[in-house]
Amino acid sequence: MNVIKSRKLAYYTLTISLLTGTAYGQNTTLTETVTSADQINTHLITSTPADHKLLTLASDLTASTHFNPLSNGLLTLDGSDEHFTLHGDGKMGFQVFSNGNLSLRDISLEGFSFASAGGAVSNKGTLTSIENVDFTANSASGSSDVKGGALYNAADMGDISGRFLDNKAISSNASAFGGALYHAADLAQTPSAGTISADFSNNRALAAKSAAGGAVYIDAPDTVLAGHFENNAAVSSGGAASGGAVAAYKPLTLRNSSFNNNFAQSQTSGFEARGGAVFAGDDLTIFADGAQTIFSDNYTLNANADKSFNALYLSRDHLLTLQTANGGSISFNDSIDGNPDSKYTLDIQGDGTGEVSFNDAVRQAKHIKVSDTILNLGRFTHDDGSVTEASLDGANLTLAGSTLNLENGFMQNINLNNFASSADVKLRADADLASGDSDRITAAGVADGSQITLEKLNILADGNADITLFGNQKAPEIVNLDSFAAFSADNKYTFSTSGNGVLQVASSQNRGLNSVIADDTLTKSYTVGDSGNISGDLGKLAGGPGATLSILGNDKVL
Repeated sequence: MNVIKSRKLAYYTLTISLLTGTAYGQNTTLTETVTSADQINTHLITSTPADHKLLTLASDLTASTHFNPLSNGLLTLDGSDEHFTLHGDGKMGFQVFSNGNLSLRDISLEGFSFASAGGAVSNKGTLTSIENVDFTANSASGSSDVKGGALYNAADMGDISGRFLDNKAISSNASAFGGALYHAADLAQTPSAGTISADFSNNRALAAKSAAGGAVYIDAPDTVLAGHFENNAAVSSGGAASGGAVAAYKPLTLRNSSFNNNFAQSQTSGFEARGGAVFAGDDLTIFADGAQTIFSDNYTLNANADKSFNALYLSRDHLLTLQTANGGSISFNDSIDGNPDSKYTLDIQGDGTGEVSFNDAVRQAKHIKVSDTILNLGRFTHDDGSVTEASLDGANLTLAGSTLNLENGFMQNINLNNFASSADVKLRADADLASGDSDRITAAGVADGSQITLEKLNILADGNADITLFGNQKAPEIVNLDSFAAFSADNKYTFSTSGNGVLQVASSQNRGLNSVIADDTLTKSYTVGDSGNISGDLGKLAGGPGATLSILGNDKVL
């Protein structure tokens, strides 16, 4: 026997011999190199429950007719190391029925079309795995509800990896769900899926009525999505539009994913566009594990073509969890919004190494909880030149073991309903000591016993004016004022307060960074000046054990 290769499939280990089709592995009956799409079609209809067929493409192939359904057995279609393409040429793709089992790997499925669900693959049986597969320019269309431009799953589905490009779900007289992928419980059983790790670009859900999930529609529990979503859209000409990239109606986890320039558009007055990138009809977790997750330039459009930058929409009082680990970060350059009659809870969690940044409004959150994370509040300039800025819309804010960072070179006023923090929470802020302007947190109430540590104060202008870090005469106790100093190139500033959020300023002369290094204050921040920053060797940082120094550059050269 002339053995040429061994490959491990999802359920079987195979040793394949040249041409004969002989294989060692449970229920494996055939291996074949296919040179026409008709060969694939023949194997689809002739499979028995005991069959396991491995078909490998010899080249790019084009379907000459609709594919037969796969009703029995396991069929694995391999595009080979060349990643060959199977062209649909407008024909119907793979239909997997209840006893059928399909695996795809290293292949491109392009240009398939189906009347209502899953242009390239429609699964009501089992999709064991989809490995390194590109779905390109597939479509599902019709006058009734349409589901999944490229892939429809209502049963069991394993892991998915690959790309979904330019797929469409189009309904001329009803609704469209999932421009590229539809995963939902249309059958009696609850469908399942492994991790979907794929990139989604330029997919569309287009409908006369509701359009949901420009790329992905999910109504099955505990799905995990990971990938990059760009230029996807959900567009309705006569109804609501939800989720330019993703619409999910069961708990969903987005892992190490980014969203750019996705949009939801409703073209009829009286209907809403919600979720420029993601519409969540249940709990949503966004997890950045050692990677960056970014939402940027996603938006909604209403009937008047009014554009609003928006990343997420939470439809009810669900839980939105933002979780970072191993130095991961999550950035929102677009707003988060929700139902004003059923506000959501925002829980920001970390392991002490990550950051979460808001550069646009967080609206309709009833409670924002932050633990073991740096929370950055700033602003962002979008591709069209418009500028958005963080706000928390009067939410309750509770911080523990975290850093609230407002230090970014401009002044912000953060309005809250209630503020609560512990002594291990750090604050970073900007201040203009000439005018007395500074970043400010204004809360209707501050929880009893709240404390905070002032870590950095960025001096934007020298002076002696008092500053108000906490408005409304309500403030946590700043526990380290007697061991904190802020420095500019020319001055050292120390602070005192009567507990009402206003800091009284005292200044003395400073001579650049050298003097700061030698100063014995425990916690110090130094704002780089235009000149006179360093006059010689800096030496050892004074202040004793635990001394810290933060250098704030403001885009200047030290």
